[in-house]
Amino acid sequence: MNTSKVLWTFGCFSVFILSQEVWGSSVLDRKHIQVTGSCTSQVVPDRASTVLSSEFKEKDVATATRKASETYERIREAVRKLGLKDLQMTTHHYQVSEWTEWHKDTQKLLGYQVSIGLKVSTSEISRMGEIFAIAGAEKIKDIGSLALFLSHEKRDAEQLDCLKKAAADSRLKAERLALGLGVGLGSVLQIQEQYTNMAQPEAMAMADASGGFRGKRAGNPIGIEAGVIHLSVSVSSWFEVR
Repeated sequence: MNTSKVLWTFGCFSVFILSQEVWGSSVLDRKHIQVTGSCTSQVVPDRASTVLSSEFKEKDVATATRKASETYERIREAVRKLGLKDLQMTTHHYQVSEWTEWHKDTQKLLGYQVSIGLKVSTSEISRMGEIFAIAGAEKIKDIGSLALFLSHEKRDAEQLDCLKKAAADSRLKAERLALGLGVGLGSVLQIQEQYTNMAQPEAMAMADASGGFRGKRAGNPIGIEAGVIHLSVSVSSWFEVR
């Protein structure tokens, strides 16, 4: 089998003259150039979520479970009454563990710890502070990080739009490369998506709202800023040259 020869190389582009046997019967047997097109955009998240955990330690499992369940239900009902758009609530976890303490090199069983987590997500990111205020009123000490993300619909739409721009970028690069080399640019032989990367905003840690938010449910909850998500798409394109 014959091998290909690189005739020109500069920057991140290479022009190949391929023999008839390099790629078998594929369309890439023809003389072609390969380029990479890219698109990078900043997208505003349209969803936010967090986890509120109702946690109690008691001498017996039944009491701890009852208190955790009652608090969980109050939180769930209070969040529901906010009337948030695209609200989704899911039971995140239900954990029962022993509550122990070391005393003079001996581990002593004091009781049991029960934790029930409620995951809340909504499209009204600016109102997430109202959810934290509810947690403060209930003296919730365990709040998960505030996660900002894209809904499936917006993510798919943004990725497709960026993919189109990346394809157009690859054609522009191919045209300029062909012009610089003094060759004619033909039709597209093959195009392939190389990668899609979506860098999420850094999660906001919300470890303990029992102090900072206590009693503020009827006051002025903090406003949450969505920030941006960085979306990157890259494609490889092969163009015939004449």
